[in-house]
Amino acid sequence: MDNCARVCHSATVAGLAMTLGSGAMTNPISDITEDVDVIMLVGSNPEEAHPVIGMQIRQAVERGTRLIVVDPRDIGLSKKADIHLKLKPGTNVAFANGMMNVIIHEGLADEEFIRTRTEGFEELKKIVEEYTPERVAEICHIDADHLREAALMYAKAKKAPIIYCLGVTEHSTGTEGVMSMSNMAMLVGKIGKSGCGVNPLRGQNNVQGACDMGALPGDFPGYQKVTNPEVIEKFEKAWGVTLNRKPGVHATDVFGAAIRKEIRGLFIFGEDPVVTDADQNHIKKALESLDFLVLSDLFMTETAQYADVILHVVDASNPQVEEQMFIVYETLRELGVKDKTIVTLFNKQDRLAGNEILRDFKADYVLKISARTGLGLDELKNTLEKILIGNQIYIERVLDYKDAGMLQLVRKYGQLIEEKYTENGIEIKARVPKDIYGRLGE
Repeated sequence: MDNCARVCHSATVAGLAMTLGSGAMTNPISDITEDVDVIMLVGSNPEEAHPVIGMQIRQAVERGTRLIVVDPRDIGLSKKADIHLKLKPGTNVAFANGMMNVIIHEGLADEEFIRTRTEGFEELKKIVEEYTPERVAEICHIDADHLREAALMYAKAKKAPIIYCLGVTEHSTGTEGVMSMSNMAMLVGKIGKSGCGVNPLRGQNNVQGACDMGALPGDFPGYQKVTNPEVIEKFEKAWGVTLNRKPGVHATDVFGAAIRKEIRGLFIFGEDPVVTDADQNHIKKALESLDFLVLSDLFMTETAQYADVILHVVDASNPQVEEQMFIVYETLRELGVKDKTIVTLFNKQDRLAGNEILRDFKADYVLKISARTGLGLDELKNTLEKILIGNQIYIERVLDYKDAGMLQLVRKYGQLIEEKYTENGIEIKARVPKDIYGRLGE
């Protein structure tokens, strides 16, 4: 299991994990917008990319919160900013070093926090000593006095979060940029406190929440490591199952593994790799190589053309539910997607007042679910299993020992239920795809 957080925000994952021990936001979103003195917004245009947070930041400014925008662009929030540092793209590290240079020279470093909660301060001090405001002004193409003003404003504020996005991470020095901002926050003791911290805004469908809940190759919920025996034992006890001790496959390696038949089934949720991946032919070949592909999305995508099953998730509480369903099917038609098994999921049943009649005559299966309460999820699992089995043929065979290679074919492409070695040969019970069935003989 993996998600795109480690791709678009790989610098965040690596940088924050190295400096703070975890690649997650340090503070809840409400904590960094509702009651803060200063917001430092770096490389992010939340009013366009994250409109809810953008609205919250704008409301905070209207309540009196001071705003520092660090961005080469003239974004909407820069018009409301007390200071707008229009950095030359790719100079985030120099900017952060300049900020720390001013903070140290002005005696604003939190010495108690540094002594008790950090390490490596003396090395950091030597590095940033060279980054005077004047030198940083030349590197970043900004005003040295504005840099000093921003550093003082941030350091002196009781509550001052750093909020950033892809403008920091998607550079060759992205990881160093994230680490530099972490160092800046630690320098003034703004870690582990309300209204402070270092807070990345993620770029895709709730990838922060996905990471928090353990949708990563090497992590369980709460960023607890798969490789830790104590963690394994704890989750096995809590969940009542035996867990795999090995980390999973990274998202960037999944499609190559699918082509090699090392991965045969895939569940894609909230992503469109046919469009977003740089090598479309590679992605298409991988998807065509799968035995089974399930796609779950709020929107119809080009990747849907390759799915064996389409999970059509519908917000049953939305008064425009019929119009939304119509748009989905129109999009399917325009994309040329046909002959696919469609499972329509009327979600948010917990929000409905009564037994509303919900129909989808174009779907093969219609289920009522609630992701919040768990209603219908077991039925969904059983339905998918039924669909998967329906694409396979059940066989009971005795294979001659000279035909043992057939057994490897079953293992590779099918589901081997039982095997027994007898005098007459290898007795097997299995389910195999229809195209493999003909290759096994009678």
